[in-house]
Amino acid sequence: MRDAMAASIAGTGRIQGSVYGAFFLLEGLYKSGHGDVADRLLLSEDPSDTHTWAYMLSRLGVTLSAEAWSDSAKSNLSLSHPWGATPAVAIVNGIFGIRPTAPGFASAEIRLQPGDLTQGQLVSPTIRGPIGLNFTVQDSAWTVSASIPSNMKTVLMIPWSAEAPRVILDGTPVSAEVRDGFLCLDLPCGFHTVVCPAPQP
Repeated sequence: MRDAMAASIAGTGRIQGSVYGAFFLLEGLYKSGHGDVADRLLLSEDPSDTHTWAYMLSRLGVTLSAEAWSDSAKSNLSLSHPWGATPAVAIVNGIFGIRPTAPGFASAEIRLQPGDLTQGQLVSPTIRGPIGLNFTVQDSAWTVSASIPSNMKTVLMIPWSAEAPRVILDGTPVSAEVRDGFLCLDLPCGFHTVVCPAPQP
């Protein structure tokens, strides 16, 4: 059901509905593992599509988040509205996949879903300190650098469609497992570098 819905959304190639509803659309796509579809909608720069944040920036010249996609949809719109701020949430919770899995960020998951992006860097604040992430993808091989605050347990999840490889964690080969299309690796607090070699044909 979820795959069929994601395929239908991908087929339209655009966000249907309001800028408010777009939050729930992207949230559902990321949570169901269809981050590639969400990324295409989030990052679309199609000049003919009025339901994109690129269009909002171009048409309205805004540097904050508007109340509607454009002034043609709502002539008296506000140019500072939290419900238009979906990209700020989607980048942290979706593309970088940072979400708490226990109260107070005692534990968290980092479920990367960058779609066609080949690199990204982010520092996200939490109550226990900032999580820093940097990833690059080249020829299906991943390199991820992560800075995890003290007293936080994390699981790093990398999109993976092959058998689990021998992952290099801080220069040492370690075992990892593949669950639900993600390569999963426990990361303790501190700074770590994870290298995942490209899947073998």
